[in-house]
Amino acid sequence: LCLVVPLLFTGRLGDRFGQRTLFRLGVVVFTGAALLAMLAPSLELLLLARGVQGVGAAILTPQTMSVINRVFPRERRGAALGAWGAVGSFASLVGPVLGGFVVGQFGWRGVFLVHLPVGVLAFILAGMWVPRLPTFARHIDPVSVVVSLLGMVSLVVAVQQGPGLGWPAWSLVLLLLGVLLIGLFIRLQATATRRGSEPLVPLEIF
Repeated sequence: LCLVVPLLFTGRLGDRFGQRTLFRLGVVVFTGAALLAMLAPSLELLLLARGVQGVGAAILTPQTMSVINRVFPRERRGAALGAWGAVGSFASLVGPVLGGFVVGQFGWRGVFLVHLPVGVLAFILAGMWVPRLPTFARHIDPVSVVVSLLGMVSLVVAVQQGPGLGWPAWSLVLLLLGVLLIGLFIRLQATATRRGSEPLVPLEIF
C-alpha cells in the first residue's frame, strides 16, 4: 500500500520539484525508516517503520526512470534502461540469499543495518552525478491526487486481501469502488486543462 499507492503522485512531484531533489528526499526517508526499524522495540513500531520505508521507496523509485529518460539520448536510452532493469533483476536474486546470510549472522536487525551505508552512499552519489533537470509541472491537481489515492487503495486492498479470504462482500465492494474511482480519475485527467489545472497523468502519453 505504502509503495504502490502514491506512485502516480510522487512521480509528478519529481516533475514539479526536480527528480534529483525527490530522489534524495526518498533516500533520506527510506534510510531513516531503516534505522527506526533496526531499533524498533516492538512489532507495531517495526510495521510503522516498514510503512515509512515504503513511502520513501515510492518517492525515489519514479525519479530513477525519469532521470534516465531525460539524461540519456534516444540512441543510448535502451542500454541505460537495460542496465537499470538488470540491476533490479540481479538484486531480486541476490537479495534473499544475502538477507538470509545477514539474518543468520547478525539477526533480523542486521538486514536494516545494511540499508544505512547504501542509503548514505546513494544520497552522496546522487548529489555528485545526477544533474539538476528543468522542472515543467507548474501545478498538481489536488482532486486528481485524492481520487487516485482512494482508487488505488481500494484496488490494492481488494486484490491483496480478497483471494485469501474467499472474496467477502466488502472486498468486492472495494474492488468495484476502485474501478469506479479509477474511471473518475481518467475523466479528471481528460478535463484537467479545461478546469484550469494540469493532469496528473497526461492522457496523450497513451
